Amino acid sequence: MSQLWKRIILGFLMLVFLAVAAVLYLANHYLNDTSKLESLASGQLGRTVKIGAIDEIGLGSETTVQLRDISIANPVWASGTQLLSIESVRVHLDLSSLWADGPVVIRDLEIDGLRAELLAPEGREPSWVFDAASSSTAQITERDAGPVRLPVYFEQVHLSDSRVHYRDPVRDFKATLAGQLEGGDGIRLQLDGVAAGRPVDISGHTGRDGKAANLTVTGHVEGWAIDVNATLADPFAFTGLDLALQVTGDIEMAEGQASRALPLSVKLRVTGDGEKLVLKSGTLQSGASQIEAWGALGNLNTLDGMALSLSAFSPDLRELLPLPRSDIPAPLSLTAKLATDGSQLLIKDIAGKARNDRLRGDLLLELKEDFRGSRLTLDASGESIAELLEPWFPQIPADTHYDMDIAARWDAPMLQVEALNIKAGESKLASSAEIGFEGQSPSVRGRLKASGKRAHYLLRSLGLESPLPDDSFMLDGNFYLASSGELQLSDLDVQLGVSEMQGDVYIVPGVPVKLRAKLVAPKLDLRFLRAAPPAAASADKQRNYRDGEALTNKQLADQMIPENPIDFSWIGDYEGEVSLRADQLIYSEDMISQFELVAAIKEGVLATDIFEWAGDFSQGSAELKVRPLSRGAAIDFQLNSQRLPLLWLATGNANPVGKIDYKAELTTQGDTVAALAAASNGHIVLKGSGGRFDNAGMNLFFGDLFGEILSSIDPTSKQTPYTEVECQAGIIAIRDGVVQISPGLVVRTDKMDIGLGGSIDLNTERLDVVFNTRARKGVGISASKAVTPFVKLGGNFSHPRVGVNAKGVVVSGGMAVATGGISIVAEGMWDRWVATAGNPCEALFEQTEGGAEELRNIFRRPG
Repeated sequence: MSQLWKRIILGFLMLVFLAVAAVLYLANHYLNDTSKLESLASGQLGRTVKIGAIDEIGLGSETTVQLRDISIANPVWASGTQLLSIESVRVHLDLSSLWADGPVVIRDLEIDGLRAELLAPEGREPSWVFDAASSSTAQITERDAGPVRLPVYFEQVHLSDSRVHYRDPVRDFKATLAGQLEGGDGIRLQLDGVAAGRPVDISGHTGRDGKAANLTVTGHVEGWAIDVNATLADPFAFTGLDLALQVTGDIEMAEGQASRALPLSVKLRVTGDGEKLVLKSGTLQSGASQIEAWGALGNLNTLDGMALSLSAFSPDLRELLPLPRSDIPAPLSLTAKLATDGSQLLIKDIAGKARNDRLRGDLLLELKEDFRGSRLTLDASGESIAELLEPWFPQIPADTHYDMDIAARWDAPMLQVEALNIKAGESKLASSAEIGFEGQSPSVRGRLKASGKRAHYLLRSLGLESPLPDDSFMLDGNFYLASSGELQLSDLDVQLGVSEMQGDVYIVPGVPVKLRAKLVAPKLDLRFLRAAPPAAASADKQRNYRDGEALTNKQLADQMIPENPIDFSWIGDYEGEVSLRADQLIYSEDMISQFELVAAIKEGVLATDIFEWAGDFSQGSAELKVRPLSRGAAIDFQLNSQRLPLLWLATGNANPVGKIDYKAELTTQGDTVAALAAASNGHIVLKGSGGRFDNAGMNLFFGDLFGEILSSIDPTSKQTPYTEVECQAGIIAIRDGVVQISPGLVVRTDKMDIGLGGSIDLNTERLDVVFNTRARKGVGISASKAVTPFVKLGGNFSHPRVGVNAKGVVVSGGMAVATGGISIVAEGMWDRWVATAGNPCEALFEQTEGGAEELRNIFRRPG
């Protein structure tokens, strides 16, 4: 018999020990004085013990003790004063059984007037747990080496007028016991009460039929129907067991906001003896789904000799489990074998099948403290990863086979994932990790390597939209997630196509979150970000930009700049620095540069410490500062670049040979894009050499409005796909959201010189821009006559209007609308400064006094 059980029984039989102690007191003339005995018992139990009288003590191999008016107090926090009270108890004990191998033998136990008040409140030890008992049994963990036996063997029991009351936060039971074990009608139990708001009604009976003992229990507990029938041919030797158990009821399954009742039935039949128990049959069933078990249970004391077979089947797991989403039935079949040798439990030959998915593996549990040394190996495979992921991922663009294997070992308090390998089509993942359970939350440390041939396809398979190209990829690195939430990614190596990047990332949670990242890219290929080739616009979708009617109030109110709020508050949640250096930043085959960015968030402000690039096609630097406000943020931006083909890049030209120098200084503040545009101030200066514009690419960027303007200026442009540009230059001022193209912009092509002046109001989105055009010498008389000298762009962003020589726009060859500032298209400046110049782009800066002054004061003269 288990030593733990024996000690517990000895605790409950403390009265027997007290009787033996009474003999000692008798020898010292304390027979009629119970105070000493009460003091001894109280010290042993840690509770107040009262004994009214010792009526009888009989010594010998069969010791007899009779006591009256016994009580054991409840803990001080309990509502009832007494844990246990007995009017009279008489015990006939086989004293030698206390030390013999086998159960404690009670020849006869007579109890009258028993009252027990058992309390188990939330957050406290139950009232029947004694301080002495808990300390004496807490460290007992060893298992008995012998067969299973009853802890106590009763030859006869007489119970009369005995009641037990049990309460915890959800249960309240009252039980009555009466009768005798052998002879008569046996001992009967009636239990009534409430559990989880449901009635409890249990009837039980135990008795003797000759040497054999029998037990029956029927009733309902918390909505479950219970039926137990058991016989034991020899209770003392624990042989001839035949136990049948049946439990039926419903489990409430939560499904979103609703719930449903899942019917469940358990049936068991156990036979055998203490050396070897046998599970004749065991069934757990819900509808058409069931789990069956059969075989040897072995010795449950030593956990030796178990040899069970398991079989599970369900036509559709959706009936049993709250799967996230699934429109496809999920059948499952599973078999396994359980075996023990006393030190290990082996669940072997695990074989499962769900549709086209297969699972095989083994689980070895070490039957010792913390299960240290336990191991798990699993292998799963299937022909359809879409069927596997369908309940969790709504969009699986294409299907493929998969394989997964895992090997893990439990080394308390650490789970060692020795290998986790997943292959899905052409994608692979290999990982190993250590998962610790020492802190309040688990910690994870390991290494991961993922690779495949189609990055975009993989992300889209997981429901993630990304602009990444569908190139081969590889991700390799170490990771560490501390129980505090700190995340470290070290020795990272990321490859996508020809791009490659290495570095480290550290994130420490808190207020603010600490962030540090240092990344280096030997190659960073950004060709996938270039604008796609434009699609030809259908005739029915082309807009009429030459509508001569004035804009209606509704049209004037239409806004294109979005007014959606921009959340800048996240900047205050972080503090740290991110750096990225690219040795080769590739935008096209002949556009390669070096790039370095260092950005930091400090004291709630995001700012760039380094923002530079250099290369054969461009070089320059920029500065950005974002300071969150109570609403929105204040933004400062500066740009100084040389040979940057920005317009060519934006319009998707295949060979952006044209290069422009830019200088810009912009400030703004607001909480929406519209507010930021309306509050913007600054200047933009540009000057560049020639190149070729793809007219279709310009349409992609500006829409068909560009084609309308170009065809208005030069109707012959529709006959050529490209515009050859020799130079361009411009000076633009922005004041409180109004873009003043002043002194203006000038572009020289192989056919003409084009000057732009006017304004664009970002507050109202109104357009007021004039194009002054002159054909160049040598283009031929017919081409020269085809050029339209004056074109005006009016209206607003949503409803632009293009006018040609409209009244009020052009008065004479040198006159145009006033633009709110000095303009090269106004007051004859076009003829005097640009049209007569050998290089109008240089002339814009050399001859425009206002422009030159602004350059000198703000940007310094561009080189």
